[in-house]
Amino acid sequence: MRNINYFKYTCVLGALLYLFLFYTLQFKPEKVTSDLGLVGNDVVYLFIKRASILMLAFGVLLFLGRNIEERLSRSVLSASVSICMLGLALMSGVEFAKGNLGAEVIAPLIVESLVGIIFMLLAISNRTRRETETYS
Repeated sequence: MRNINYFKYTCVLGALLYLFLFYTLQFKPEKVTSDLGLVGNDVVYLFIKRASILMLAFGVLLFLGRNIEERLSRSVLSASVSICMLGLALMSGVEFAKGNLGAEVIAPLIVESLVGIIFMLLAISNRTRRETETYS
């Protein structure tokens, strides 16, 4: 039976998600603000477009890192993505609770949370396997 490389496939799917976010933030910032129930202006759109570059960087990082074999490197990469996505989910939840974002933020919050948890599990799994391999 062949082992499935969950890390590789999760990285590719994550990269696609980040590239979608890059495209949306860079080329449709007005849609992003309206989808979140916010009013946009030139300053808001500038910051949204700048944030899109971070999404592009994470997408490229995940895609290029999909074939990393060393477990510590996998763990570090996964932890970085997890922190990013869980941080975005936390911010979305807090702003929703404060009433600054409408119910439209629920779907992105769920996606951010799921992706963050999946990458957190990958980080823990790769870290645990490395420690087991090191000490056995």
